[in-house]
Amino acid sequence: MEQNIILAGVGGQGILTIARAIGIAALRRGLHIKQAEEHGMAQRGGAVQSHLRLSDRPICSDLIPMGQGDMVIGLDPLESLRYVQYLREDGAIIASSSAHVNISNYPPIEGILERIAAHAHHVFFDGAGLSRAAGSGRAANVVALGAASYELVFDARELEDAIVELFEAKGERVVNTNLRAFRFGANFAAAYRDAVRRGGTPRSVRHWLSTLPDKAMAPDTPSDSTDFQWVEEAHGSLSAAEAHAFDRILLNVYESERQQLYEHEVYTLVQLVGAIAPPRHVFLLKGESISAEQLEPFGGDKVVLKIVAPEIVHKSDSKAVRFVRRDAAVVQREIERMTAQFSAVALVDGILVVEFVPEATKGFGSELFVGIRATREFGPVIAAGIGGLQTEYLAQRMRPQAAVATAVASEVSAEEFLALFRETAAYEVLLGKVRGLDAAVTEGELLRCFRAFILMARQFCVDRGAEGPDILELEVNPFAFRDGRMVPLDGRGRLLRVWGRPKPRPIAKVQRLLEPDVVGVLGVSATARNFGRIILDNLLASGFPAERLVVVKDGVAAIDGVRCVPHIAALPDPTDLLVVAARAGGLPEVIAQIGASSRVRSAILVSGGVGETEGSEAIEEAVTAAIAACRDGATLRRGARP
Repeated sequence: MEQNIILAGVGGQGILTIARAIGIAALRRGLHIKQAEEHGMAQRGGAVQSHLRLSDRPICSDLIPMGQGDMVIGLDPLESLRYVQYLREDGAIIASSSAHVNISNYPPIEGILERIAAHAHHVFFDGAGLSRAAGSGRAANVVALGAASYELVFDARELEDAIVELFEAKGERVVNTNLRAFRFGANFAAAYRDAVRRGGTPRSVRHWLSTLPDKAMAPDTPSDSTDFQWVEEAHGSLSAAEAHAFDRILLNVYESERQQLYEHEVYTLVQLVGAIAPPRHVFLLKGESISAEQLEPFGGDKVVLKIVAPEIVHKSDSKAVRFVRRDAAVVQREIERMTAQFSAVALVDGILVVEFVPEATKGFGSELFVGIRATREFGPVIAAGIGGLQTEYLAQRMRPQAAVATAVASEVSAEEFLALFRETAAYEVLLGKVRGLDAAVTEGELLRCFRAFILMARQFCVDRGAEGPDILELEVNPFAFRDGRMVPLDGRGRLLRVWGRPKPRPIAKVQRLLEPDVVGVLGVSATARNFGRIILDNLLASGFPAERLVVVKDGVAAIDGVRCVPHIAALPDPTDLLVVAARAGGLPEVIAQIGASSRVRSAILVSGGVGETEGSEAIEEAVTAAIAACRDGATLRRGARP
């Protein structure tokens, strides 16, 4: 009997704990053991691996020969895939589908899982989810041991006894947590194997298992996949593996006390879900140096250097982008020069070194932007149009449908959004529908990108409660094109400031806003034609009866034949709609008065300078908080200035 095992993961995941547990069981059996030194960077999440050899005869070498491995037990999908060449033809891969994203160019997670699933003898397990369900997010290594137990030469009781011995010094609670983790892993693997044998595709089986409650994998409960339903990929949501990897990056940003996503983080996010293949790039922390080996894969004769700092969002406008010759000494000198220059005005985190991407096409409409955003009014929204520096100008100058396609991500498919995009000038230019222009991209490439962005918006541009931070906005602007493929040249994003879900609008009161019987106007001047006075005049000119209008104005009896009341509390009860044209700084107090009054059923706020102008962010926060506080009373709607 001989069993050769490759243990793979990243630093801190505890692959040596797996080796120790197997070693304890082997010694109790009287088997010979050889274990190679752990290789790789155990610190900072670097890749690590270890060879573990078991036999009933003496073992000469502690290294497993290429092609002689019986199994790979991997705590990260990419690290699992890295060592498949060690396996025998009938060797097994026991791999966690939960990615530990420790590099900025981590490949699309589903692509990695598909390559692992191409091996007939494989099992996936959700290391992150099952360990949390067992009671400790650090127990993913013991979950892996449970998932691999069907391939090991030991029975479950031998491995559980080894776990008890391994953790008993840490107390009964730790022992029980790890026993649960082991059994969760074993049950999950059994259900996966059985469902695949019964005809499920690996992805559909993973999806099914991700929908099961924790109790389905409860300890001592026999795994049963009889309720498995054939579910091919419906493109309705990100896979559990994609969502986990995505969430880890958001949490890393949040835990670093940033709201802003850096460009390379945006690249990693969209690449993980299969939206793009970003240009080659490397992020250097402030003070780190570039090497010739790092630059070698870039190709071309120059690279792009970009300052990475929270205060510098629009790098081109800030002249925080440089094009330099692809020579390590030249690049290093410019990195030092840029770091010194911008450290005087910003908190510089580092430098992003990016492959230079030549323009495939030049001129009007040669670039594309795609973005998603969480909105209070519509929920998650997706938009796409002509990108680069032309975006804002064209959005203002062209009819909306021609400049930018927009849709509610939760209510549109990728195919439906592509149909909307076909109505834009960007589509006509990029697909070569304009005389003299060749197609820069295919519809299939656009569809792949739109689908990924829609799925990201549905899952992360929404309030997820305590699950994790949410995305306020994320966009790539612009995409360039190389050999028909979309290549991002810049990206940015922001997390939501708060995770809490705001109180929903009282929909039943919306009819009062749309068809009011009594309308009040606040902010009307008795002597000048200000915005409030214009609103009042427009209401009268439209034929709204003066006797059903009222102006909130202290010290004046009537304006243009419309009676005045001194304050909000003196309005008629009920006042179906109050139009507020007060100065921005006074809005929080006005909203508080509306909330305190039981007379106002709905209100429209038309004041400018609430978040859309520089320096007004604090006012926007105060207004938003005031609206949330009075949501149980009036229905408030922020509108445009007249």
